[in-house]
Amino acid sequence: MHHAEKGQVSLVSPLGASWSLITIILSVIFYRESLRINQLLAILFITIGIIIISVNLKDVIKNRSIQLLTGVKEGIISMFGWGISLFLLISVSKELGWFLPAFVFRFLILVLLITYIFYSKKSFLPKSDKFPWITLLLIGLFDMLAFFTYSLGVSGAYGSIVAPISSANTLVTIVLSVIFLKERVKPRQTIGIGAILCGLILISL
Repeated sequence: MHHAEKGQVSLVSPLGASWSLITIILSVIFYRESLRINQLLAILFITIGIIIISVNLKDVIKNRSIQLLTGVKEGIISMFGWGISLFLLISVSKELGWFLPAFVFRFLILVLLITYIFYSKKSFLPKSDKFPWITLLLIGLFDMLAFFTYSLGVSGAYGSIVAPISSANTLVTIVLSVIFLKERVKPRQTIGIGAILCGLILISL
């Protein structure tokens, strides 16, 4: 996910992980899935958390202008992108089973990347001799595991239940970012992240 390059991972990750909010709303509209009280409260928590994380409140008060923090725009785009794509995956997974939709989706990504590399004039090879093969293989392994199990889940259950549980992966990302990347989160941002995490937990109950 390229959106994490620009801003703090511990800030961008909760925004991207809020894709479940988009998936749930679309599921309610198109699949007539009903929302419980805890899910409605969760949507409120996530929305408030996104606003707190995204907007620099000091600039709003001083300059009366809304200025998004670095990386927030990419995080929000990621949220909508994942939310819409994984919502569309629900119907095809129910019709075709879990394997084929996930396989075609990932194969399409591979084709697009190969096409981009072929037509791009940029060099994607690292300048140093050390190439992180092990890390990249682990990324691919965990990514495929997550995506295939999500497809398996929505093929036999409500997307509004599976999606929020899957999006709770942001908790793992935040903890690892603070521990290994030594990222510091401001108190206001902590409140926003906490609101989103509470929403993700509530929505999965």
